Amino acid sequence: MSFERGTIEEGRILRKKDRSQSSINCLQFKRSRTSTFSEEQIVCAFRQAEAGTPVGDLCRQLGMSDATFYAWKQKYAHLVVSELRRLQQLEEENSRLKRLVADLSLDQHRLTEALRRKV
Repeated sequence: MSFERGTIEEGRILRKKDRSQSSINCLQFKRSRTSTFSEEQIVCAFRQAEAGTPVGDLCRQLGMSDATFYAWKQKYAHLVVSELRRLQQLEEENSRLKRLVADLSLDQHRLTEALRRKV
């Protein structure tokens, strides 16, 4: 999470020079611009909550809302990392195929309208 030209890691701000030297752990969330977390990060958040970390504190450290955490928990709590990764790949493929079907349906509709006008 960007903040004052740095990132937040475990509640402290890292400047650019400190980022390369920081150790990697599951609370070191460097998110992309799309605001998505990796599968490992989601599962790690569940493990931290199960270990006794209060959800409010955990969400504050990760830079997300409590509602996001509970939505994840409802959707992904029973999955392990590999299953979660596969589920997200299938969801992405499904949405891509839905867009493809919508585009083809629109093309078909345009062609049938064009044929009606010619006849």
